[in-house]
Amino acid sequence: MSKEVVQAIRAATWRTPAEVSSVLAAVDVDSSEILQVLDLLLHKVLAADAERHALRRQAFAALVQRRPADPLFRPFVRALRQAAPDVQRVLAELLPRVANGGDVSDLVDVLRSTDNDLRALASKALSEIAATPTGRSALPLLAQLVNERGFLGLREALDIVVKAGGAHAVPIIERVLLHPEPNDRLIAARLLGDPNVASRAPSPVVRALSNAARDPVEAVAVAAVAGLGNVANEADYLAVAIPLLEGKIDGRSIKIATAALEGLRRFPNERTAQILERKMTSGPNALRFAALSVAEAANSDALLGVVVKALGHPHLAVRNRASEVMSALARSGKVEVGRTIVWLL
Repeated sequence: MSKEVVQAIRAATWRTPAEVSSVLAAVDVDSSEILQVLDLLLHKVLAADAERHALRRQAFAALVQRRPADPLFRPFVRALRQAAPDVQRVLAELLPRVANGGDVSDLVDVLRSTDNDLRALASKALSEIAATPTGRSALPLLAQLVNERGFLGLREALDIVVKAGGAHAVPIIERVLLHPEPNDRLIAARLLGDPNVASRAPSPVVRALSNAARDPVEAVAVAAVAGLGNVANEADYLAVAIPLLEGKIDGRSIKIATAALEGLRRFPNERTAQILERKMTSGPNALRFAALSVAEAANSDALLGVVVKALGHPHLAVRNRASEVMSALARSGKVEVGRTIVWLL
């Protein structure tokens, strides 16, 4: 690239993006010359003219896409930390193009930043890099990073692990359940409860969530039980849910018991109907409403009797909710409402 072209990009006198592309079409570049253009993008005085600076960003992106090279990776990461947001976005889009098997630790380290937007940009770039065969070196770095006490980028790091880690994602997330910080454990429980994640290693996920269902922090326990309801088979789920439903229900455990009931929606059968009927009898009303919601969500003849019996419940609020559920089931056309009511009568 000649000095004249660098000056042309500095001046940015083009009138349209198409003119930028036309002028640069025949220009050849090397890494050092691309870095000269990057310096222009970081120039605060030049950035004051927003329209011209947008054309400079376009020129820079076109040049990098034409000649991506590993030596650009670290300078781009350094610039990412200090650049204005519009330049940061361009750099984040280009980083995967210049990370061809090199050391990505500098970019992983950006996830420690206190800047939420910067971490999000780094996460987006790393997700793309880590998903390539040459970018798998990011996973061991992330696995180590997520276990650092007080790590600010935990959510972003785990998102990358989920997107790019395949079956290796599960043990990395599982270890986060051992963190002392409740919010860390909550993030991990919710991720493991995603069927797309759990399907990669079902048994370890079910075991981890079963243990987390006993977490002393209510929110974590609720997330673990809800996750089990999404991913476990019936036997494994009931092994956790039944003790939660049959034990003493107090102020702390009511949300956990409600989550345990709601997970039964995936198993519309006679055993589930019996469990729901017991909760309709024993209460409290929060669990009665949860039981009716399970019957509505399952939309199955097997649980219709629970709703019919609830129509005669002593509490008006329960009868009203049962009426709403019965109407919804009738409209769905998937259950034999009329025949079931006649049979029960």
